Amino acid sequence: MGERAMLHRLWDKWSSIYVAPDGGKALCGAAVVNLASDRPIRFPGLVLEQEGMELKSADVRPIIAGVRDYNLQNECIILDSCKYFVTATYENLYCARREDAPTLPWGGAIIGRTPAYLVISKYISGNIRRGS
Repeated sequence: MGERAMLHRLWDKWSSIYVAPDGGKALCGAAVVNLASDRPIRFPGLVLEQEGMELKSADVRPIIAGVRDYNLQNECIILDSCKYFVTATYENLYCARREDAPTLPWGGAIIGRTPAYLVISKYISGNIRRGS
């Protein structure tokens, strides 16, 4: 089985459990982005799989550059026309909070890095309101 087919099967299994754009599951959106140009899929920045998000390669290029150059901390990133401020960085993990009006549900994004892929996920918590 090819790498792309295996990734697709794993994605379908994982996303059906954890991702629901309507907020009924842990994540409201997630995407897998290719990082390695030496893989069978030779396009770094190519959005390979996504659910509940509408990312294009141009949308993730600034994120990839920030992860690659280790300067994503305290930066703003854009996901699905929402602005997120990176608040915490770890070795291969970045956490960001959504910057919206105080009346909207609080939410955030988690970006995880592997040698070959970047996994971008979004979540919304309807129970926690900003400023409360």
